[in-house]
Amino acid sequence: MSPLLGFSFFSDLDFARLQILLKKYSPEQVWTSFTAQDLQQLRLKPPRSEEILRFRDTFAPATYQDRLRLKNITALDYYAPEYPALLKEIYDPPLVLYKKGALGLAGCSGLAVVGTRHPDSYGRQATADIVRALGRNTIVSGMALGIDTAAHQAALETSLPTIAVLGTPVDNCYPADNQELYERIIKEGAILSEYPPGAPYTRWSFPRRNRIITGLSRAVFVIEGRLTSGALISGKIALEQNREVYALPGQLGNPLAEGPNWLIAQGARPIYDLNQLCLELGGSQLSLDFPRPVYTLTAQEDQIYARIPADGTIAMDTLLENFEFGHLSKTLLQMEIKGLISILPGKQVIRI
Repeated sequence: MSPLLGFSFFSDLDFARLQILLKKYSPEQVWTSFTAQDLQQLRLKPPRSEEILRFRDTFAPATYQDRLRLKNITALDYYAPEYPALLKEIYDPPLVLYKKGALGLAGCSGLAVVGTRHPDSYGRQATADIVRALGRNTIVSGMALGIDTAAHQAALETSLPTIAVLGTPVDNCYPADNQELYERIIKEGAILSEYPPGAPYTRWSFPRRNRIITGLSRAVFVIEGRLTSGALISGKIALEQNREVYALPGQLGNPLAEGPNWLIAQGARPIYDLNQLCLELGGSQLSLDFPRPVYTLTAQEDQIYARIPADGTIAMDTLLENFEFGHLSKTLLQMEIKGLISILPGKQVIRI
């Protein structure tokens, strides 16, 4: 039985807070042992603490895992033998992974292929060509429409294992248009999520899952995307995780080339020769020594940044009391791309 299963129902009981609890309790005892005082020390407000404790009183992990098995879903917590070691290297690994599919995750060292939901013909063709060139590797993506879908399809067509990491629970296909692809990946690969079946999700769940896509991968390929795209966030996260990043150069003035061209300017490797790509990724250890970008705050970013505690988090709802939603969302996205802040589960914003 997974000793951490209950934590997956509360986004604010994340890896950082678990480490604090583990100083007092063993992994096997931590879920059943923490107290209201412990949650207070984790800076959780009393109503939230009471909600967590009430849930724990009624939650039966063994019964829940039996229900998961009936849906052919496996729950892998951080201590499970199948939990990928590569994913444990990232700053905020998911405490629990929910999996549907036949592909085992132990020893997983994939290659992530991500990009815009609205690619042009060049991006689609380049995706297929790159995936074919990456033969014998596990292709990881997010099953979104566009480049993600093209990457999974190219992997399946060439009999490569593929993993789809969803921003929604694994028990339903999202987006619905990919139902056929979803069912095929379950048969030949794996569908993953950190969200329990039936759990709610928001628009922030999708950029949040990008850290898992890149965390499962030793290299990340960004095909097309605007400066505000989720694909660019994936590339930025991969840089922070010390992963190798490749980007497909594009024509100047093409909005879909803005993201990859920006990443190349920050130190990502341009994809210019598929034969060279094969040589670089032919099983040898990748070089991980490119420089990290450094940024200063704009006036708008400075106003928001000043509201974020230096040693804690602030809720999105609290920021919305002082900033208009559209302005706040756009500015936070740019700040996350720049590596100034990170948006944690539960819409909590933290300085990096």
